[in-house]
Amino acid sequence: MTLPRPACASWKVALAIGWGSVWIGISDSALAITLEERPAYVEAVEALQDAQPLEAAEKLAQLIEAANDLEPEEASRVRRLRLEALVRAGQVGAALTQASDPLLQSSTDANFWKGMAFVQASQWEEASETLSGVAEEPWEIFRYSEELALNLALCRHRIGDGDGAIEWLQRLLDRSTLPGYRDRALLLAARVEMDRGRLEQAKAWLEKPSPRPGFRPGLGERSLLRARIALQEERMDEAILMAEEVIQGLPQTPTGDRAALLLAETEELRERPQLAFARLAQLIDSRPDSPVLPAAFAQLAKLEDIPFRFFESQLNPWTADEANPARRALALFYTSIVARRTGAPDIALNALDQFLAEFPLHPLTEEVLLQQAETLIAARRLDEAGLAIRQLQENAELPSVRTSLPHLEARLAIAADETTIATDKFRLATEMAPGVESLASSAFNGALASIEAADDETYEEMIALLARTPDESLPGDLLLERGLHEASQAEPSAFETLTEFILQFPDHRKVPNAELAMAELYLGQVPAQPISAREHLEAAAERPLNLAQREWLDYVSIWVEIAAKETETAIVRATEFLKDWPRSPRRPQVHMVLGENLYREGDYIAAANAFESLALEYPDSKFSHPALLFAGKAASRTGLPGSDERALDFWYQLTVGGGELAAAARHEEGLLHLARENYDAAVVAFDQLVALEDIPPRLRVAALTDKGEAIYARASLEDFADAASLEKAAATFAMIISDDDADKASRLQAIVRRSKCLEALGRETEALESYRKVVDDHAPAGPVAAVPTAEFDWFFRAGLSAIRLLQAEERWTEAVDVADRVAQFGGPRSAEAALIADRLRLRHFLWQDPTS
Repeated sequence: MTLPRPACASWKVALAIGWGSVWIGISDSALAITLEERPAYVEAVEALQDAQPLEAAEKLAQLIEAANDLEPEEASRVRRLRLEALVRAGQVGAALTQASDPLLQSSTDANFWKGMAFVQASQWEEASETLSGVAEEPWEIFRYSEELALNLALCRHRIGDGDGAIEWLQRLLDRSTLPGYRDRALLLAARVEMDRGRLEQAKAWLEKPSPRPGFRPGLGERSLLRARIALQEERMDEAILMAEEVIQGLPQTPTGDRAALLLAETEELRERPQLAFARLAQLIDSRPDSPVLPAAFAQLAKLEDIPFRFFESQLNPWTADEANPARRALALFYTSIVARRTGAPDIALNALDQFLAEFPLHPLTEEVLLQQAETLIAARRLDEAGLAIRQLQENAELPSVRTSLPHLEARLAIAADETTIATDKFRLATEMAPGVESLASSAFNGALASIEAADDETYEEMIALLARTPDESLPGDLLLERGLHEASQAEPSAFETLTEFILQFPDHRKVPNAELAMAELYLGQVPAQPISAREHLEAAAERPLNLAQREWLDYVSIWVEIAAKETETAIVRATEFLKDWPRSPRRPQVHMVLGENLYREGDYIAAANAFESLALEYPDSKFSHPALLFAGKAASRTGLPGSDERALDFWYQLTVGGGELAAAARHEEGLLHLARENYDAAVVAFDQLVALEDIPPRLRVAALTDKGEAIYARASLEDFADAASLEKAAATFAMIISDDDADKASRLQAIVRRSKCLEALGRETEALESYRKVVDDHAPAGPVAAVPTAEFDWFFRAGLSAIRLLQAEERWTEAVDVADRVAQFGGPRSAEAALIADRLRLRHFLWQDPTS
């Protein structure tokens, strides 16, 4: 891990002048006699002289562990030297642990290296406090005075004290005679003024002559800062020209690399993410050992509008390049970040596992472990995530990681639907937040958790904390998230909350999200309100949209057309969506919607193709099995050669694969055979269906009904009725009549069909008795509108069959009585029954006695 940029370059000067100073500092008589006799100490000093600080730190650790007879002062000096080695090696977590060792006695040098460890860890407040104590030493005596002043200025700048930063830089300029430090002080002063928006003052610092002999003001860091100032002043073309001059004048240098970063940033500001991606990829590819590589990867990963396949195509060669381990480690780390962000947690976890296996001592290791825990939560592998968090709690040394753990625990609780625990953890996270940004994140997420937990007290507490942060977009973000949460729960208050967000924050970048959520709310009303939904959809379309919002809008537009019953337009919208968004997670549902609407329109060929595409493209989707079922239904209706075989193949995939729709697929197979008059195959399919375990009762009843119908139809094809088959069909229908799981309509149907079998067997009297029993004992009950149409239908059929048999026996009065009874219960065919009764009366002079 390298120092932050302003300190990093100055650090090189410290390295150049520091090794001799280190040798002098550890060679006084008190230490030399005792320690120089110890091989580990001698080897550590040699490693420091050879610029191998990590090896020196390891040797000194061995000495600390083995030498229990050191005097307290000697032990402290060894720890001080190890702290310096760890800082020089960029081992931030280990350096902070060493800095907190109680056996490390306070001294000017020890406090300096402790402060530098805080600088590396970006703990600016602690660094400033510690280094300020060191600064009390006389300038002329302390050997790192220039380095101290630069880093104190950096600390004051990072905590928002620009005046304090300038004061320390002015002190360095007044007292130091070293040209390198003086020149860097001028540059840092310009950067401080630029970062706080005082661009004219920044230009004034850059106009001061450089104290370095031979320095060319048109190139290098000064020119790069001028380019950045031009960028802030929106003089983009000028900024690009300056940055390109730096690259041409200082190719293959860190300064030239930073200029390349600036060019990529400019392309991003111009909303040309592809060009930004190309510039960053070229930099990383051509400069695998550049010190700006971490910044280049970080900037690359922030390009959210770039499809994952482009990241994969570029990152994969870097992760496989063993000749450049520094770039390889970063490529693995950022592969995990991009993969997780784009919904590929398995790829992310594989990259993290590979990183930990190959780079266990890398400065990013703890960040990788943190990322691993976060990814496990995102992948819903909650037990593994909990274990990873506990391991981090036990072993993490970096304060930034340790302070992140309560936030991570809270997210784990959210994933486990433990919102009360989550709010408590987020509250703890706000208390441990190391900075304003972390405080804002924890308070924001804590407020969201309190919304889900219906904890108004915590919500107000988090709102108050957010008010202390400078990010003015957070209140709007939170109000939007509250509205989206209410919308997801179909709460009526969602309309009010989202409307309030739109009115209070009309220029917020996420106003389209609110408009689209409102559109979905109107579509979810009963009945749906497509006109209102379309108004919000159009309002969203008038705003500048990012890719995610554009995709969401295109998706909602499909449902608006469906709700408006504009089926043809919905088909067009769905087709365009699938063409425009090849990696959208909504594709399976859109495939399904497209197939359903094509099927509804009678375009069975296109419907079958749409359903099949869904099943092939997304075999693990929840829509995959329904798609196969409906692909078969659509294929069976196309009338094309081989359509039946294609339909049966779709259903076969479901039956052999098992699952919830295996029984339904078997039923469709039987129905297809039945429709094609392949009765034997139909009976086999229905028998196989009934034999399945855990078959839904209604489906079992339907299969028995269809089986009986198939047997009856097969028997009716014979020249003379097949009595055995008819008896078998009657027995099948009898099973339904006695089945408690059968609904009333199914039992009535079974009675009527069984009675038909009895008629075919010549048992008309028994059949008539069954028909009349339906009319007398099984009439529809309750309000007409509440009775299923099927009940009325089979009740009417039973009555009509009874009338037919009574007529055959010339029992006209009884036939009229049956017709009257059927008519009196209402239903869609009651008028038809009444007409039959009237006709029988007219034809057979069966008028009621008016005196009776």
